[in-house]
Amino acid sequence: MAPTRSDRGRSDRWIVASLRAGQSAELVLSGWSMAPALRDGDVLSVEPVGSRPLAVGEVVLAERGERLVAHRVISVADGVVVTRGDAGSVDDPPLGSDEILGRVTRHRRRAWSWLVGRLGPLRRLGRRLPVLLGVLLLNALY
Repeated sequence: MAPTRSDRGRSDRWIVASLRAGQSAELVLSGWSMAPALRDGDVLSVEPVGSRPLAVGEVVLAERGERLVAHRVISVADGVVVTRGDAGSVDDPPLGSDEILGRVTRHRRRAWSWLVGRLGPLRRLGRRLPVLLGVLLLNALY
């Protein structure tokens, strides 16, 4: 499962209360069950479900016991929703529609673009590193 952890110290209870009150929320994803679409550390924007019915293929945030889980909708029928993580091969146990807190409307990679931007010169060196190591090895042998 792809549990979420709240960002900036917000508790899961606050997130649940906000979504149930009709307000949007942002969460930081923790886990890899939604890979490759969503990755550990991605920031998810979640909107309350509202009156629009859930559709197969949407990613939703659900309350499972004490945890919040973001998974894709596999089926919806008679108020029962079945979800599954993209990386999983087994469906999650069915949920009542009241356990679905919201739908994920956006996601963004967290800090990755910042890191890649600062590693630009090292990335160029990384592409040349195998060649440099090969030259050094040949020089050491002969």
